[in-house]
Amino acid sequence: MYPDPKATGFKVKDLLKIAKVDIKDIAHTGGVFSIKVTVECNLDSENCKHQYDIKHVKTGEQSTPFPKVSATYYEENALQIDADSRDYQMLVGIKCLISVVGIGRIFTWSKMMIAVNYSERMK
Repeated sequence: MYPDPKATGFKVKDLLKIAKVDIKDIAHTGGVFSIKVTVECNLDSENCKHQYDIKHVKTGEQSTPFPKVSATYYEENALQIDADSRDYQMLVGIKCLISVVGIGRIFTWSKMMIAVNYSERMK
């Protein structure tokens, strides 16, 4: 079964595989992923089921948070060079929007007796 039901972390290649996205599609522009984790636990047996829903959020070029471009200018008078220089950086990455929802259940005799007693009174 893929992914592992008890997985709590993923490699980027696994994230792309689950979302059915090829790295070539987001290599130059970056990408935004929606990750929804639903956890359902039976606390009596400490058994939890994880369900993952990972989607690539389709965004237009104007709304994507990447690429980020910045330039830093330097004066190189200390090296006796007349020309100014600059560093140009273009940053591309992956942004993850993570949502975790959990449901926990536990059986207690006291709550069951209160519910039965309450239902008897309502008759």
